[in-house]
Amino acid sequence: MLPYVSQAAESEIEAFVLQLADVFFQFRRLGQEVGSISSKGGGTWGLLRLLATDGPLTVPEIASARGVSRQHIQMVVNELIEQDLLVLLENPAHKRSRHVAITPPGEQYLQELTRRFREELADLMGDVDTTQIAPLTETLRHLGSKLEQRLDGATG
Repeated sequence: MLPYVSQAAESEIEAFVLQLADVFFQFRRLGQEVGSISSKGGGTWGLLRLLATDGPLTVPEIASARGVSRQHIQMVVNELIEQDLLVLLENPAHKRSRHVAITPPGEQYLQELTRRFREELADLMGDVDTTQIAPLTETLRHLGSKLEQRLDGATG
């Protein structure tokens, strides 16, 4: 049992996390259906969004941020470079680990994917009480922060 949490609350927390995982995988499938799967491995929208937000990063930095293997990111990056959505830039700090950056066509594609995703969300969330969203978002931020601390402590 979790410290300072009743067994009923612990069951609710478990149900929340399991439901969150289920919804994540359903959203991933939806993303594939609305066109976010430009690469065979998927993850195009998230990768483009990360680079648009954080700027150029190395493949290991992207892998760390996304919580996936460097090899997976390298495969996706290679495919998106072939599609002119990403480009490699020199990295003054490391000759062999170049920076990956989003291209103008990549930015346009990201905007299109985001538009399609938002349309799907608007359709899905049309009957949801939006006052419930902010507390859920804050709960997820808190959980994500705790997970990041735990994982960084385990590896660092």
